[in-house]
Amino acid sequence: MDTQRITISLPGYIYKRLRKTIPSRGISQFVAKTVEKELMDMKAEDPIQGFFELQNHFPKLTTKQILNAIRKGRT
Repeated sequence: MDTQRITISLPGYIYKRLRKTIPSRGISQFVAKTVEKELMDMKAEDPIQGFFELQNHFPKLTTKQILNAIRKGRT
């Protein structure tokens, strides 16, 4: 995995709680996962962009398949 070393500043009370909660060898991974989650949540604030990004995870359907699915759902 490609990593980048950075320096961050935290309020003392957050740092102390972090040290008590997370083993010292796991702090970087915890911070990385937390930042990633926050970035994903921020991305989700734009529902239109989220919709278009979801399209990449589903199979492409023809117009006929979509209309058949709509009809099936209405009966």
